[in-house]
Amino acid sequence: MCYGPEPSDPVHAQGMNIWMRLNGFHWNMNRLGEEGSLAFIGPEWAASLSSPHSLYKFYASEGGIKAPLIVSGPGVLPGARSRALTHVTDVAPTLLELAQAPLHPEMGDVEIAGQSLASILRDGAPGVRGPDDVIGTEVSGNAALFQGAHKIVRNMPPMGDGRWRLYNLERDPGETRDLAQADPQRLSAMVAAYEAYAADNGVLALPPGYQVERQVLHNGLARQLWYNTPWLVLLTLSALCTVAFAWARRARRARKETSADA
Repeated sequence: MCYGPEPSDPVHAQGMNIWMRLNGFHWNMNRLGEEGSLAFIGPEWAASLSSPHSLYKFYASEGGIKAPLIVSGPGVLPGARSRALTHVTDVAPTLLELAQAPLHPEMGDVEIAGQSLASILRDGAPGVRGPDDVIGTEVSGNAALFQGAHKIVRNMPPMGDGRWRLYNLERDPGETRDLAQADPQRLSAMVAAYEAYAADNGVLALPPGYQVERQVLHNGLARQLWYNTPWLVLLTLSALCTVAFAWARRARRARKETSADA
């Protein structure tokens, strides 16, 4: 999963100006916010907005995956705050318990991932996970695993080097002090736990040299090409018909001139 401020800046990508003209958008500093304007904050402002956390969307550092959750409703403690370790997969079981709604019979013995947060919301419980429970996550090769106060994180290039790092989030929420060398046993155990999570959830390893930005650009261009294919075909056919018609007129004129000379 990825949250956090958006670091992308496609406005200045090569060829984006053509797409913007074709689709009625512009990037004019004096008209930003008006109809048709398109603007992105880029990585610099994204890093500023995620402060004091590290990095931003698409990466597995806290700035890319940590997000607030606000809940209100009958039975929810008013004004309460919790720093319990939770995950987006906790939302479904929480809603089911609060609504007292059982799973649909057709789901059979399917187990929903995550834990209900009802005890935190109603009773102010300190958490729903024990010190040995783990939460894993991955997006585009950037991965993390949480266990108690500790977290391991691996970010791929260009903002990372693909190495696992270990942090104590209670003491270092900004992920500034890597504990991998100081606590290698914990690092190895948590990496093994992540590998088990990856195997259970079908997480695929990325091929060497894979770059997220390049793949996103490729996918975007391919989608635009597919979207505009009918128009491209019509334009191509129109151009071919025009050329063929002009060639036929020239050939007919040439035959008339030949007949006149004869």
